[in-house]
Parts: sequence; structure tokens; C-alpha cells
Amino acid sequence: MDGLDEDKIHPVKGIVHRDFKGAEALMNAEALLLIDSASQLLDESQKEMVNKTSEYLEQYMKYGTGEQGVEDVKAVREKLEAKGFTQHEVAMLANMCFESTDEAKALLPSLKGQFPDGEDDEELQSILDEIKLMRADML
Repeated sequence: MDGLDEDKIHPVKGIVHRDFKGAEALMNAEALLLIDSASQLLDESQKEMVNKTSEYLEQYMKYGTGEQGVEDVKAVREKLEAKGFTQHEVAMLANMCFESTDEAKALLPSLKGQFPDGEDDEELQSILDEIKLMRADML
């Protein structure tokens, strides 16, 4: 395979590397806000896929809408980042709405290092409960 362009062999792999290198993880609500803003700049022929994506994300919307929704999403991100979570962890915690520490650690393994089993489960459960309260206040 010497001399062959890997992007031509694996076009999706090439696109992912080029387009998403250094990209930040987003909460579903953040993605929806970005898509809605971008859709205003598109012509009608481009809007169908954007509208489908927007409708899909709305199914998983956990936070308020409109201007208040923007502020709500910022508040959730800031609160989780202040607790030292990575961008990926922030997005997962906000999107997944974990019920328990066991569920959170099973689906987001990086939490195991931050919250060893049994030692800090109360702290993590407190964070999960806080996310639930913030989300409930916003709907």
C-alpha cells in the first residue's frame, strides 16, 4: 500500500481526522443551539438535513429553550467544569442523566479514577443529583 493516499482508501477516517481534530465535546443542548443558529444562514435546499438533525436532538433536550436555555446550558457546563471534569465528561454527564454512581462509572469509565468505588460515591451521587435538579428547574 506504499504510495497510496489513505484518505482515498478510508475517506471517512480522513474526514474525521481533518474535521474533528481538536474539536470539543458538546452537550446535546449545545449542539442544538449551534445547529439552530447555523440553519438561519442556509438556503432552503440545505435545511432539510439540518432540520432532521435538530428534530432528533430535540428528543434528547434536557434543558430549557430560547435565551433562558442558552443560560441554562452555560450554567450546567460551568458547574461541571468547575468540579474538574473534562469536556468529554461534562458532555456525557449532562447528556446521559445518570441515575446512580454505578451507572455513571460503568458508562463513563474515566470516573472510576476520580471517584474510586466506595470512597467518593457520595460526592459523585451529589453531583448527579445536582444535575437532575438543575435540569428539572430548567424545564
